[in-house]
Amino acid sequence: MATSPESRSNLLVAAIVAIAVLAIALAEGGYSIEARAVLAIVVWTTVIGGLGFGFFPRSRFPDAALAGISLLAVVALLAGISFAWANDDGTVVNEFIRASFYLGLFMLVVCASREGQMRSWLAGLAIGIALVAVVATLSRLIPALPGGDQALSRLLPSARGRLSFPIGYWNGLAALTALGIVLLVWFSAFARTLAWRVASTALIPLLGLDMYLTSSRGGFAALALGLIVLFYLGPRRAAMVGSALLGAIGAGLAIALASGQPAVLDAASGHDATTQGVLVLVGTLGAIALAGAARFLLDRELLAYRFPPHRKRLAAGVGIAVVVIGVIAADPPARFDEFKSVPVTERLVKQGFVSAHLTNGNGTGRWQFWGAALNAFGSQPIHGIGAGGFGNYWNEHADINQPARDAHSLYIEQLGELGILAPLALIGFLLLGPVRALPDRRIFEEQGEIPALVAVIASAALSAGIDWTWELPAVFGPVVVAVALLCGPTLVLAARAHFTDSSKSATTPGRASRRGPSVWWAALIVLGAVTWLLAWSSLLSQRSIDSSQQAVADNDLPKAADDARDAIALQPWASEPRLQLALVQENAADLKQADQTIQEAIDRAPNSWELWFVRARIAIAAKRQQLGLTALKRAAELNPRAPPVLKYAKRLGLQVFNTVNRGG
Repeated sequence: MATSPESRSNLLVAAIVAIAVLAIALAEGGYSIEARAVLAIVVWTTVIGGLGFGFFPRSRFPDAALAGISLLAVVALLAGISFAWANDDGTVVNEFIRASFYLGLFMLVVCASREGQMRSWLAGLAIGIALVAVVATLSRLIPALPGGDQALSRLLPSARGRLSFPIGYWNGLAALTALGIVLLVWFSAFARTLAWRVASTALIPLLGLDMYLTSSRGGFAALALGLIVLFYLGPRRAAMVGSALLGAIGAGLAIALASGQPAVLDAASGHDATTQGVLVLVGTLGAIALAGAARFLLDRELLAYRFPPHRKRLAAGVGIAVVVIGVIAADPPARFDEFKSVPVTERLVKQGFVSAHLTNGNGTGRWQFWGAALNAFGSQPIHGIGAGGFGNYWNEHADINQPARDAHSLYIEQLGELGILAPLALIGFLLLGPVRALPDRRIFEEQGEIPALVAVIASAALSAGIDWTWELPAVFGPVVVAVALLCGPTLVLAARAHFTDSSKSATTPGRASRRGPSVWWAALIVLGAVTWLLAWSSLLSQRSIDSSQQAVADNDLPKAADDARDAIALQPWASEPRLQLALVQENAADLKQADQTIQEAIDRAPNSWELWFVRARIAIAAKRQQLGLTALKRAAELNPRAPPVLKYAKRLGLQVFNTVNRGG
């Protein structure tokens, strides 16, 4: 059967979005410096090229889109100018590239989206997240497949059993899975064909099993909020609630089966893990079939049923009562004290995370992380301590013995690092789409995708508030897409046909697009071009560092030194390339040059305890005892709990602990 050009275009959009979601997830969620740089290069090349050659006319940018661009630009610019006062210049550039990538992604979605394509973008997100869930599930249930969490469990015993692959972080995978379930529930009621409604419902048990295996309380909280928003906004609540219940029943069956398989829960390998994994896989497929069959049989009834008004009020009252009773029964003061207490990782590891963590109320250090970020803000309330500075601040001021690079809250961390403007800009950005689309509920009938987009934003906003999903483009990227769809022409053009009354004020969603000031656009293109150049330098520099480390592993020190110098030339502002060169020189016993190089690295990141520790080791090896002891003292001041510092100090003069990379 022939398809129209519009249908083919919509299918192409969905396919591209789905492939992008899966690809970024497989690249460890886009967390690494290389992945982040590649994403920024691709996005800004497309945006600048499209605008420059006229493929993306500036007149397509509504006022809301211009506001979203401005708010994200504020965050990126604040990160960039913190170069003037931050204590790690390389980290500042990396954070600027990340923020600028999200700005470029927002612009790209606004540029590329067209009237009538909102559903295609949602379909691409849902399919992409479902594919990620399939990969994650198979990695756990079939241990022989490449990937999986066995290596992570060995590296981080506290993560044992928590499903993380392919994102690389269990809470990140859970946050993404929560978005997927929200979208599937919406499609189970709003998909135009029976096959898609059935498939959407049938996939919920698979994603539910993944949620359980991540053992992420934040993921379940984000899912609950997303579903509450979705059900509240409607329409077709009965179909969504019914499909969600069918999916939940299927997920419950799969989870019940998996909970009795210890090898699956602990991400083990070997015969038992394979046997138990196959059993859970067969059971999950059965749950999928059961949910799908039930949805098929109940399709007409679910779509036709409408909750009577009095039952809506009754349901709302019952829901509120259940929440109130639940809160009272939970003993909030006791739960709050438990949340603030020191993490209990060792006990949970012995019990198994999946079985114990979901019911545990400990904050796993979040209370302490948030407190440190607020203290950082208090120390520099105007502009913060600088982009990416929380990790070093935590090392120096931590009040518990737990390593951390992030404050586990986008808003609080941005407050500490960049001051009050950054979190306000981010919150304003997240509110833009809902504020623009929700005031007139009549538009929901024509664009039923709006509740799904708002639910995605709510769920992702909560995840970002309690974890570091901002640093995972695979997880935070979908919320940027959702805001762009609500602020871009997909909503504006459809809304124009809806609002036929010429007396409607300019504040309606049908407000016309504007080009914006030429100077504003020029500044934006300059920002994108700077990001493009910095991303290339970051990518090439990191590859040179990787090559240098491999050369060390191959005992080719001259090549290792040359590669490190190439990295320095590409990123003269960063400490990492100079650290690598210093380690190579130390390994070659060129201690005089190593000392000079590591001092240059310290000049670029003076609050990095690792750099001071390496300098102490180099100085003592060169028989400069006093200088070495001074550097070691400074390393201990910057991180008094660092095991390498304590270990080296204890055996000082007996053995030199060499941290130079040797291939793993």
